[in-house]
Amino acid sequence: MLAALYLGAIRDGVVSKSPCDGMKLPNEPGRKVEPLAVADVLQVADKIGPRYGALVVLAAAVGLRQGEVFGVGLDTLDMLRRELRVDRQVTLTAGHGPRIGPPKTTASVRTVPLPDVALDHLARHLERYPARPVPMETTTGQSLEVPLVFTDRNGRALSRTRFSDVWRRAVHDAGLPAGTRFHDLRHTAASALIEGGQSVKAVQAILGHATATETLDTYAHLWPSADNQARATIDRHWSSAHGDDAHPRTARGL
Repeated sequence: MLAALYLGAIRDGVVSKSPCDGMKLPNEPGRKVEPLAVADVLQVADKIGPRYGALVVLAAAVGLRQGEVFGVGLDTLDMLRRELRVDRQVTLTAGHGPRIGPPKTTASVRTVPLPDVALDHLARHLERYPARPVPMETTTGQSLEVPLVFTDRNGRALSRTRFSDVWRRAVHDAGLPAGTRFHDLRHTAASALIEGGQSVKAVQAILGHATATETLDTYAHLWPSADNQARATIDRHWSSAHGDDAHPRTARGL
């Protein structure tokens, strides 16, 4: 709330700088992330309309942050190798429109694999909305043109504030809770990776977390417990070695 008040004051010329710049709020204690179900993601993608549907699917499929998916361009997208280079993001700073700059951290610079669902949606999107160079300013004040894949209806880089209105309407039309965030799409990607048996380090690399600790702090509750994994591993070992005799109660009808 305070940050929003200072942002308004900067725009009105009352103050030149916000004391909130650079401040990071502590994580809410005990809060567990709730990934969106695939069906919910597809419903939002449908309700948000054709211009942004692929954006929603891409974010949920590979776990991009909002600024990262806004910054996806033809020059970072390799459809043949089925991968995406994440090396920039679109940011919104006080007194400026959307700007292009580096990702959140050095660990956020990464190459992520693109699954078929993302490739299919991207191909249809680019057929309907061909990427064109978008004049932009970097966070260091330089001017350049970026071949952005996702733009607004006027061909400009996406703004977080304007896009948030589009997102809220789509969430409402999809019948999801009002507090559903774009960031929840990132949790959907993490959930799919964990459910598929990916290691902590693999999830960390794809999501661009600075440390494995950050990954575990956020998603530890989604990993199967050690006890459950141990039971399943032992059961598989005995079943493969002894067949039905591995479960005498079942085999003898007891």
